[in-house]
Amino acid sequence: MPKKQPQPQPQPASDGAPRKGAGDALEQQVTAVFLAWQQRRPNPSLVKLTPPRAAAIRARLRDGHTAEQLALLVGEYAHTACTREALWWRGESPESDGTQYLDIINLLRVQKTAGRVERAWAWKHGQAEERGRQRQQQQDETDAQVPDVNLGPMGVFRNPGWPANGQPHGRVRGKIPRR
Repeated sequence: MPKKQPQPQPQPASDGAPRKGAGDALEQQVTAVFLAWQQRRPNPSLVKLTPPRAAAIRARLRDGHTAEQLALLVGEYAHTACTREALWWRGESPESDGTQYLDIINLLRVQKTAGRVERAWAWKHGQAEERGRQRQQQQDETDAQVPDVNLGPMGVFRNPGWPANGQPHGRVRGKIPRR
């Protein structure tokens, strides 16, 4: 008859505290990241923390990312940013076929998480807005070099405030409001 092997006991950490407390803190961080993602989903009550999702979050936390960084990435950045990659994940990009790639496992892929966290952090702290202002300034400079466009009779029809005694001239910026 084989002898029973003794069950391994949890080893205390170097400071003498049991390891279970560290696991509890990790699980709280996993839950916080998951909740940040779950709240942005269309039907939050239907989205569950499955073992593969928890494993993906846990692995990125062990890689050195903070719960705050991951929550920013999977919650706010992925669901509200107007960056090219966030639009792609949401299926709103012009190159996209409408498929969404917003599962937490995809967002936290090991090969791409570090760059995604950096871009989310930059987006949150306004560096992306500064680049957007620079692009807008370049566009304004380019627009200043474009000659006026003859908008013809439709210009008068759409904008009755323009002089009706001649051809209206101007630049079309944005959408013309409908009446």
